[in-house]
Amino acid sequence: MNTFLRQGRGKIAAWQQYRMASQLLINDSKYAFLKELGLKENNSGVFHGKWAASGQVVQSYAPASNSPIANVSYNGPK
Repeated sequence: MNTFLRQGRGKIAAWQQYRMASQLLINDSKYAFLKELGLKENNSGVFHGKWAASGQVVQSYAPASNSPIANVSYNGPK
């Protein structure tokens, strides 16, 4: 693949990540309490003495609106 296409795809991926992050409820000032609770755009979903995860990333959704709240990573079965 030529360099131009790689750079173009990288920019598209970065834009998609930005767009997805801006649509998370965690970034909406109406839901500022989520950050006060310690949540971030990307959160660890595994606790074993400390918060850690290196597995798949999924989005957590608000049940009332089906809007994405934040991303959560977890450790799945090995």
